[in-house]
Amino acid sequence: MNKSFNNAINKVGKINLNSLQASYHDAQLSEMLRSLGNKNYKETIRIGRLLKKQNPDSQKVAYVLAAGYAAAGNISEAIDVYEEIINNSHNEYTAHSNLGALLFQRGEIAKAEHHLELAISLNEKNLNAYMILGTNLHLLKRDVDACRVYENAIKNCTETAGLYNSYAISLRGLKDFHEAEKILECALRLDPSLVKAHYNLANIYLDQEKLEDAVLAFNEALKLDPDHFNANFYLAELYQRLGKLEKAKIHLEKLIQSPHCNAEVYMQLGAACKDMRDLAEAYKWYKKALSIAPSNAKAQVQLSMINLKKKKFELGFRQYEARWLTSELREKNIRSEQPLWNGQKNKTIHVWSEQGIGDFIMYASVLTDLLKISSQVIVSCDKRLIPLFSNSFPKNIVFTDKDTFNQDKWKYDYHVPIGSLPKFFRKVEEDYRESSKAFIKVNQNRSNIIRQNLTTGKNVNLIGISWRGGSPGKRFRSQNRMELTSFVELLNHPRNIFVNLQYGEVSEEIAGLKNYLSKDIKIVEGIDLFNDLSGLASIMSACDRIVTVDNLNTHLAGALGIRTHVFLPYSSDWRWGEDDKSSYWHDSLTLHRQDNPFNWNGTFDLLKKNAFNLNL
Repeated sequence: MNKSFNNAINKVGKINLNSLQASYHDAQLSEMLRSLGNKNYKETIRIGRLLKKQNPDSQKVAYVLAAGYAAAGNISEAIDVYEEIINNSHNEYTAHSNLGALLFQRGEIAKAEHHLELAISLNEKNLNAYMILGTNLHLLKRDVDACRVYENAIKNCTETAGLYNSYAISLRGLKDFHEAEKILECALRLDPSLVKAHYNLANIYLDQEKLEDAVLAFNEALKLDPDHFNANFYLAELYQRLGKLEKAKIHLEKLIQSPHCNAEVYMQLGAACKDMRDLAEAYKWYKKALSIAPSNAKAQVQLSMINLKKKKFELGFRQYEARWLTSELREKNIRSEQPLWNGQKNKTIHVWSEQGIGDFIMYASVLTDLLKISSQVIVSCDKRLIPLFSNSFPKNIVFTDKDTFNQDKWKYDYHVPIGSLPKFFRKVEEDYRESSKAFIKVNQNRSNIIRQNLTTGKNVNLIGISWRGGSPGKRFRSQNRMELTSFVELLNHPRNIFVNLQYGEVSEEIAGLKNYLSKDIKIVEGIDLFNDLSGLASIMSACDRIVTVDNLNTHLAGALGIRTHVFLPYSSDWRWGEDDKSSYWHDSLTLHRQDNPFNWNGTFDLLKKNAFNLNL
């Protein structure tokens, strides 16, 4: 066999060996990719380490190995691999992008930004780098910077619906809702099937209180993805706000079947049933929420509300103590060196405010019961109540400003929040009978002067009215208000004249009423209805009747013993019972209930039929 022949054989052998090695490498790389796709990250990493030893310079292996590490949560190892890729080839913009994303996860913000900006400078059409950088800047609440990144991406890269959607999210973070709407419209022109763009548009409509537009956008998202958890949840919440309770319930019941179902779904379902006045169903769902999350204080409070509404006072007020475990009230709990009062007798008790003024007035009816078993009661409350209460209660009940209360100045043995007093003194309905009568006194001479000025001595019915109620943070505040014109139309009669009890800016509404009905509402000059509660009480005491929605005026009028008509929303607060026509808290109140959510027509029609305006 000659030398040339032998050389040829050796050459062919080498070529075959190289081919075999390449085939083995490619097969293992394919297996590596397959295991990554199947989420078998342990196998991905095992093969990757093996191949990396055999071929340290293979960038393909390095990228897949880094992806395996990252997917398995081994962030440090993934970072090491990407840094190695960059050390071998500084211009690897994909490695810079991926490294930046991982550094953001690890909290190395400056380094992350540096690598992503490098990635963009190496390839200004690298949309992935823009998206990673913009998304993380948004999460850091740096939406101005995020918007700048997205604007550069739109200028340099191919437009995508996802890019516009992310841009809109940062615009929303800046509260630039109008521009965010326009950007999402661009996203949906590029891809009408982008579910998250419809969903985000719905949320931007919600931010602007465009409720009907939000309904449409949520429904568009659900047409494309009927099982979208958040779209179903927030659409249900929105339907509740709009009084479409059956629709809300349908979406929430659908979520029960979802693998993502949680205690919040059952809480919302309980709220929907409660708003439908189906207390048994509401109770069931709140109990279910509690079974999933036993420490859910809000569920415990809602169960207490249902029991109180059903007049199971002893159980309800005991459960109501769970309110101190909620985030809303936890911070209101005072710090005191003295222990919490638990029924001890012949001691000095500090009673402190935890509620709004209306609630405080209602609970104040229990203070005299506390005094009967105590040597002294010190009450820290809103300073607006002090002049009124100091003239109405026995001298052994002392009132002081809660905002300037000094623990060192006031010596007491125990303390108690005022909302906890009924737990001790209001266990059955009979316990309310004595305290439901008038317990607040006013300067009657001042009231007589006010009446004389308003009526000019004529034989008329002076009706005090207020038509808006509810704290801004409370659910369904809009249910607890009326259109002033509809309200006055119901009450209108030649003998009835009206005086304003509604605090806040009402001049436009009163002017509109005058134009519409040629009916005036008198305003008592010199009395600030928000800050001067003694003055407000004097106006009320000058009235023959008061007509109001559920607000502070309800409890003040009840505490004054003035005959008052209270208009309650369809789903009213626990304190008004289920179907009661009168109040066990204040015996001078007559209750009128809405017969449909957000709709007073049926209630008003019945009252008009019975000549309500004549019988006031």
